[in-house]
Amino acid sequence: MKLLHGIGVVIGLVTSLTAAGDVAGTWRAEFPGPGGATAVETLTLAVKNADVTGTLTNAVGGVGQIRDGKWDGATLRFWVPWDPGKLEASGRLVGPNLEMQFKTSQWTAARVFKPVPPKK
Repeated sequence: MKLLHGIGVVIGLVTSLTAAGDVAGTWRAEFPGPGGATAVETLTLAVKNADVTGTLTNAVGGVGQIRDGKWDGATLRFWVPWDPGKLEASGRLVGPNLEMQFKTSQWTAARVFKPVPPKK
């Protein structure tokens, strides 16, 4: 009986940790753009097991498909085709936000993405 109770507690804990640490959904980052205007980037993510798919919409309206996306419950990694080469991304959940680092062969930038509430 104690063993069954212990297994139930472990399963419940794992389930709650997985749900609390899921990066699936829509995320939005706002930051100062050229000329003082607010620039916006949007991540739309889907997670199945450890695989991540979705899109990154950049501040000027370009959309890139996420490639080789991985979520291990702590770290998110993917890349997006970029001219020239690719935009590499990695990040982690910090509270309710997704803190990301983006890197190309020419620049590196940090972004804090906030979850976008689902539409009703």
